Amino acid sequence: MRVRSVGILLLLGGCAGASADSGTAAALRLDNAQYVPGAISAPSEDELGDSSLPVVHTVNSINGAFLPGTSGHSLSGTLGPGSTAVLIGLQGDAGYWILPVATVDQTTPGDFDFSTKATFGQNLPPPPLKVVFRATNRAGQAGPAVIRDFGETPTVIDGAMVITLEWDTEADLDLHVQLPAAGSDGGLREISTRKRTSLLPPAPGDPPATPEQIQDSAYLDMDSNSQCVIDGRRNENVIWPITPESGKYVVRVDTFSMCGEIVANWRVRVFVDGIPQTALERTGQSTDVDTRFPHGTGAGVEVVAFDY
Repeated sequence: MRVRSVGILLLLGGCAGASADSGTAAALRLDNAQYVPGAISAPSEDELGDSSLPVVHTVNSINGAFLPGTSGHSLSGTLGPGSTAVLIGLQGDAGYWILPVATVDQTTPGDFDFSTKATFGQNLPPPPLKVVFRATNRAGQAGPAVIRDFGETPTVIDGAMVITLEWDTEADLDLHVQLPAAGSDGGLREISTRKRTSLLPPAPGDPPATPEQIQDSAYLDMDSNSQCVIDGRRNENVIWPITPESGKYVVRVDTFSMCGEIVANWRVRVFVDGIPQTALERTGQSTDVDTRFPHGTGAGVEVVAFDY
């Protein structure tokens, strides 16, 4: 059981420096927090030796990677006894945020929980980002700083060609890639969660596929957050181990379910021999409206089409 804390105004009463500035120019923005222009001050010599000051015990993030210009990135953690809020700021940013505690943590007597959603603006410095956390008490005294690094989304996956979809909240999005040649029945041929390989089934009387053919086929590596069973990855890739067949490829993003999220910001990228094809990179946003369409072969919003 968790007990709700007292109101935000009381909790912020001891936090000097809060302003009417909404923080729209900040590279890091937080929900339900008060913006303060300027950097989080470093602890003094006296503060470093003062064991009575509040402390940050844990910092959690559903995913330590981010997409510039996206929102809904979960940040949470716990603060030690006496804490009323946590100061959170990106090193080098225009300001920082005062986030009040949200609940009393019943699992650790005396601790408090904090939780928010973060927006990473397009004006971010190069990764890794260093985010500073300092617990503060009702008197406005801040404890020692805890710094966490955040990096950009995943490293490039090996393959002659890789098409990747990544998103920033715990929704269930699916990557669909239409292949150049039609299927054996003349219909649309694609790789998606419905058919996760480019390998064509053998015609009646033909021998089964060889191990080499199976190994060389393009494939979808996983169905992330499938049926809202959250895995925290939020990334799917279609991978060609060898040079793809020539022709037109069409990439779609299918929003299967929002899993309770309001929005999911996504990015599609294409890599050829590990080199990003920047002209083919696309970003977009999914909402509940996007779930109200069929989810079979050919489903989703067309994002990019290109000839290989």
